Amino acid sequence: MKLPSSLLLVVVAACGPVKAPESDTDAAVVVYDAAPPDAFLADGCPTDPCVVNPFASSGEDGAFAPDSDTVLAPGLYNFTTITIPAGITVTTSANARLDLRATGPVVIDGVIDVSGGRGGDGGAGAGDLYGGGGSGGATGSPLAPGDNGTLDCSVRGVGGAGGDGNDATDINGCPSQGGASGGGAGAGACGGGSGGGGFAGGGGGGGYSAGAAGASFGGATGGSGGAAETDSTGAGMSGGTGGTAPGAYRGRTGDAVGGCAGYPAANGGGGSIGAVLAADLAVATTFYVGSGGGGSGGECSVGQAGGGGGGGGGGAVRIASAFSIEIGAAAALRANGGDGGNGYNVAGTAAGGGGSGGVIYLSAPSISVAAGATVTAAGGQGGTSGAAGACGSGGDGGLGRIRISVQAGSCSLDGAFDPPLTDGCAESSLAFTTYIAEYPD
Repeated sequence: MKLPSSLLLVVVAACGPVKAPESDTDAAVVVYDAAPPDAFLADGCPTDPCVVNPFASSGEDGAFAPDSDTVLAPGLYNFTTITIPAGITVTTSANARLDLRATGPVVIDGVIDVSGGRGGDGGAGAGDLYGGGGSGGATGSPLAPGDNGTLDCSVRGVGGAGGDGNDATDINGCPSQGGASGGGAGAGACGGGSGGGGFAGGGGGGGYSAGAAGASFGGATGGSGGAAETDSTGAGMSGGTGGTAPGAYRGRTGDAVGGCAGYPAANGGGGSIGAVLAADLAVATTFYVGSGGGGSGGECSVGQAGGGGGGGGGGAVRIASAFSIEIGAAAALRANGGDGGNGYNVAGTAAGGGGSGGVIYLSAPSISVAAGATVTAAGGQGGTSGAAGACGSGGDGGLGRIRISVQAGSCSLDGAFDPPLTDGCAESSLAFTTYIAEYPD
């Protein structure tokens, strides 16, 4: 039967070229992480010709099917199909944002990991030389942990987005460097911890010297640096506070344990996605990475040793298909915050805070996640202070976000999620859980 011309016009209008959402073309994205804005994309209609694919692929990058571990440069990819076999891990670097789109099916049996790097552990002193703190971990790059401390100065964690954490007090020519969007550096002996970078970085721990504040960027608020001690027992000192956000999105404040050693140090605070990102669980305008944890303070008596660096924040990954996303039983999608580094193993040293989780966004008419698979955007754990945790631990990073867009009748979510699911595939916009909406929303 020949269709009426009016109906044909409706179909054509519904399936014309579509433009990516404003969140991907907004100039603010360039300010935050220099990711290139999306261009107008080719026709992206999924199986229903009257439903517009919100993240259409032009297919110009062909099929993606790596046969070995692969590091993709951050940015937007227009694939035809995506197939990641078991045993293969895909990561990224630099500004830590991956936008993977396909005109056809996506099958993941391996791993996509944009987690933050772990903070480096504190180093030992030597005679009159001050041991260096551990360096900060990179945001969104699990292959770039912070270096462990040596007799050299510690350095800031890099990558990610947002602002830089603040540097702490200069002790013997070695200021603790605030995270360049990544984790803050741990202090060398007698120094204060530096602040984590990002949108709401964790504050650096105090000790003999005061810690520095975490980054505050884009309307979010980072954690405060810890206070300096007033006597040899550590009285008056405080840990770096966590980046500010509601509830589980907030970074935990680092411990401060007076009397755990002579002139002890306090621990760094955990990073947070910040209140602005926490208010956008639908990820409508904030497809951004997490924030770094704060570095620890340095002890100033026993071994002149350094503290742990802050973990990097989790990165951002979006996987979109015009047809389906299938995640197998052995697969893992990760945008976790990096763990904080440990203090050197003597009493009095302190540890770095964990980075916050990032964001994972899945969009397709049909999505299945098999039992055994994991999809996680959790905060990194704070590190452990020296002498088996005698002076407490660094603050844990805050929770990240997971966002899913799928048709209810073509959805199966049997894997483990963190943030957790509210009720399987049911639509949900509750805080501290995986956000689920009906495709294409």
